[in-house]
Amino acid sequence: MGKAPEDIPPQGQEGPEFVIVQPSAGSQSSLVKLDGHRLKNVIYINLQIEYDGGPVILENVSFINCSFVLQQNDNSSSLAKAVFASTPTSFTAQPS
Repeated sequence: MGKAPEDIPPQGQEGPEFVIVQPSAGSQSSLVKLDGHRLKNVIYINLQIEYDGGPVILENVSFINCSFVLQQNDNSSSLAKAVFASTPTSFTAQPS
């Protein structure tokens, strides 16, 4: 069965402008691993962000009141510089 016309987004509008990710109510902490993901138009709020230096693509990603756990390597250093240089962040890391 096909979608009703009102369920089909207009051309050029495939989804929400931004996706907001934050801990659920009552959660003390939540962990997000960045390695191996391609993320676009995401806003992370009050999360622990972990990055081991693997491949990742971030496009227009914001981090609000987040803490970071980064392995000591070149990709992690580059990510840290990108995150603290601008909001939102765009960053690409290739496999080491």
